[in-house]
Amino acid sequence: MKRLFALVFALLCLTSCASMLEREATYTATHVENPPSSLADTYRVNTYAGLCSSLRSYVEEGKTEGNLRFPATYPGNLTVDLEKAKRQMMEEEPLGCYALSDITFHINRIIAYYEVTAAFDYRIPPAEYMALETVESAEALSEKMETALRDLGSGFTVLLDVPGEDSAEECVASALELAYGRCVDAVSRPELELTLYPKTARRAVAKVKLTYSESTTVLRLRQRNMCQAAERLARELAALDEEGLYEAVMARWQLDPAGASGGDAALLGGAANREGLDRGFALVRQYWTEYQTEENEERGDAP
Repeated sequence: MKRLFALVFALLCLTSCASMLEREATYTATHVENPPSSLADTYRVNTYAGLCSSLRSYVEEGKTEGNLRFPATYPGNLTVDLEKAKRQMMEEEPLGCYALSDITFHINRIIAYYEVTAAFDYRIPPAEYMALETVESAEALSEKMETALRDLGSGFTVLLDVPGEDSAEECVASALELAYGRCVDAVSRPELELTLYPKTARRAVAKVKLTYSESTTVLRLRQRNMCQAAERLARELAALDEEGLYEAVMARWQLDPAGASGGDAALLGGAANREGLDRGFALVRQYWTEYQTEENEERGDAP
């Protein structure tokens, strides 16, 4: 009897154990509310300001696509804020206003957050606008303008932080006048056309266009002839002091109030208005100064 009871008990244990082994096991793990994305260019956005900052960063980096992750508790209407941020990026931000043609969004709800894919369409290649020089002072802008004038360039584009209290238009116009005054070998003052992105801002992409009344080929030829004439005159009058130089040069030219304002009018035509005479003399004096320096070095009494 005992053996029978032991056998029945053993069978019951085996059946119970087999039943336990066949049951499904349940595992628990901590739920991650907002797991980090595997994409390197994903921004977590919690506010509207953060949204604008993220879009700006994508454009500054020249991205064609970016990912934005918003918590389900984002304070605001996500669709409305995306469109608002798009308008701000394309109408108020310099690079966005200058380079973007559109931004489109695709919204996807993933349990506890929204994942938004932003696609950027550009009308200016990112490599081009990312290479823009930032100009923050009147002197730097004048130097940029001076280089364009000396090369008879058609213009340039910069990211401009307008210095002082002047408007961007006043700042660029002043830079042109200052640069033209320094370039005494320039034979023509170009017409200035300025386009700003955005139009009324202290910080903007400034597209400067310079238009000349004659072709660059004609201007370069006249410039070469003018410089050669100035150099010959300076060499001829090299023995004079500066006061004597001015008197001797002006004695050869005629003041014509209705004449041209370029130094070439005086040096090649012998007559110009007051500005033309002054510019012509400034170029002669420039070569004359070089001769004085060379002579001093040859005598060994240069400073």
